[in-house]
Amino acid sequence: MPPLQAELGMEVTKHEKIWRIIRITRQHSLVEPAEGGVAEIITEHLLELKGADGSIDFEVLSSERTPYTGPASTIKAPEPLNWRRD
Repeated sequence: MPPLQAELGMEVTKHEKIWRIIRITRQHSLVEPAEGGVAEIITEHLLELKGADGSIDFEVLSSERTPYTGPASTIKAPEPLNWRRD
């Protein structure tokens, strides 16, 4: 797992591979369960990692969920996707 003090260009080890940090971002996503439930905003701090073979992976440094309190809409937000590897 990458260190919490991440810097661009830094090399880290994940899943026994060496990766280079190529992007550090803070992302906000609006997600909504398909059937009922409450819409949420997910705020994450992410590292985008590139492997020596050109593969791309991500590491979440922090993740926070808060209820969405904005206006209602007939256009539904996407369902949350579990894209993380275990």
